[in-house]
Amino acid sequence: DTEEECRDWVTDIKNTQCYGVPLAVLTRGCSGAKLPPVVAQCIEYLDSNALEVEGVYRVPGSAAAIQQIKLAFNQDGKVSFDDYNAFDVSGALKKFFMDLPEPLLTTNLYPHFIAASNHPNHDERLMAIQDLVYSLPSEHFNVLEAMVHHLARLADFGEVNKMTSTNLSIVFGPTLMTVAAQGQAGFSDMSQQYKVIDIMITYHEWMFGAERDDPDSDEEDDPTGAAVRKKAEETPEEKEAKLKEAMRKLELAGQQQRAPAAAAGGGGDVPFILEFVVEKQDRTTTSQTVPVSAAMGAAQVKQLVLEKSGLEHERAAEWTIWESLQNGELERPLADGDKVLEVTMQWQLNAANKLKLRRGVPPPPPQPSGPLQGWLHKEGGKVKNWKKRWFVVKGNGIYYYKDPKAKQEAGHFAIGKGLAAYFVYDYAKSPTKHCFCAKVPGGGFRYLAAEDNREMEMWLGAINTAARDSSS
Repeated sequence: DTEEECRDWVTDIKNTQCYGVPLAVLTRGCSGAKLPPVVAQCIEYLDSNALEVEGVYRVPGSAAAIQQIKLAFNQDGKVSFDDYNAFDVSGALKKFFMDLPEPLLTTNLYPHFIAASNHPNHDERLMAIQDLVYSLPSEHFNVLEAMVHHLARLADFGEVNKMTSTNLSIVFGPTLMTVAAQGQAGFSDMSQQYKVIDIMITYHEWMFGAERDDPDSDEEDDPTGAAVRKKAEETPEEKEAKLKEAMRKLELAGQQQRAPAAAAGGGGDVPFILEFVVEKQDRTTTSQTVPVSAAMGAAQVKQLVLEKSGLEHERAAEWTIWESLQNGELERPLADGDKVLEVTMQWQLNAANKLKLRRGVPPPPPQPSGPLQGWLHKEGGKVKNWKKRWFVVKGNGIYYYKDPKAKQEAGHFAIGKGLAAYFVYDYAKSPTKHCFCAKVPGGGFRYLAAEDNREMEMWLGAINTAARDSSS
């Protein structure tokens, strides 16, 4: 009835929001608590119920359940998880971090964390990352500390839940160091993001200890050693000066490291553990994990997975790795030269994405007699309807027009890193049975449909070939 009541209602509503709110605002309204309610309650539930759940944080929860949990926290600040499972709760917690307006490790410190991860000396690398951790705002530090200790507890059960520190770092590198609003920014740094989080999980007790190593100690210079001292209270000016000096040393060390690495044509190729679903001839499936480095092509990875599966007698050339997205709705075969780890780096968070090893090799796609062009059905942009457009592959793009005679393009998408075409299964909205999808650089999917199977396979082959050629 009054303006004052209106302001009170607005304040109360704002005070109940959890998602999409800066951490400083959330903790300010938490009655002295160090953690926002969503973080504290999700960690408590997962520590009690999910330490031995296979694939926790990797397997996506129900989108509807995650949305319900999000709404419940925004309305009440306290949620009962009785009607949800570990994947729903872990998905809701990941969603919280991705919805933050500022990443947990902060935008300002992001390039410094990346630089620190590249330091050539192991001990100095750890010390640099620890210094950066203690440079975080207090509300960010408190949440990071709680999350890393939680992830370390999960990693302790890695043989059971299949979520080792490496696998957890693959999930939480982008989740804690970037936010959804940044889109694909940071993709080029993903291996360094993994390394930063992996280090925090592996050395969590030392990283967040109340006491820190004394560089003047006579003890061996080991971050896990016993020589420690209380972290000194520093003024903001002293902290800033120390950070700048650390960054100067890191940049100098990075320059020294890059010179010989570039001359040798190599660099730090850190392997990551990837999971593969092996589909056998008897239609049974098994799950295998193998270490995959950035330099490894699909042919080499196939052999590793077959050996791990007890199928070393099989010829790798008779098997194909398939990239499967969105619970199998989209799939494409990988060529033997495709870099498998690079493929997984393009995946969207929270999508049900898998790598499958399947017996059989798809036949080569039919080749057009000249430059590829023709009619395709295209799902409309903002209006989800389908329109027939004339498509042409030329130069560094795939262009489409209202008709072959039109001079003004209706749109296009670039041929470059990140472009890939997929078979689409059971897409009810498609005007034909021959639907396929192009994942375009920068994110997003373009659903297309051909008139017959041959035409669809021709376009799939041409798009994927063009994308590979542009990356070579």
